[in-house]
Amino acid sequence: MKRLIYISIFILCSISCVKNEMPLYNKGFVYLSSVSGSYSETVNSLTEMESTYYFYLSSKKIYKNIDIEYSVKTGAGLKEGIDYILLSPLKKTVFMPGIYRMPLRIRWLPHKLAGPDENNTMIIEINSAGEGINIGFPGPNAIGRRLTIIKKNL
Repeated sequence: MKRLIYISIFILCSISCVKNEMPLYNKGFVYLSSVSGSYSETVNSLTEMESTYYFYLSSKKIYKNIDIEYSVKTGAGLKEGIDYILLSPLKKTVFMPGIYRMPLRIRWLPHKLAGPDENNTMIIEINSAGEGINIGFPGPNAIGRRLTIIKKNL
């Protein structure tokens, strides 16, 4: 009787483990976030400040440079030189061996926005990473692939 119970438990455990296997995420990945770790941020339109956002590399030790290319897209309500200045204008950053965090700096300029109907959004998105490096956190949503910043009249 005990033997039958043990065999039943073993079979149930074996079957349940096979159905719920999690995919293995063992590749390196890069992601982008604010200093606080969020993927969206609101900026006051009347404040002058310099903001730093970071690209992070999460991987085992890599012995070669990893090139990251990104794009900055702004809505019609934001103008470079009037609302902001990109202090990291290259649209590319390089992770050298042993470096796992690289900055992206933007200076926000005080400028009252015309109206709430305009698109005052900036989206910074990672477009490509080195070979064998995923963009965004592992999984179907690729969280951290983009950072959204909204400039508002507060």
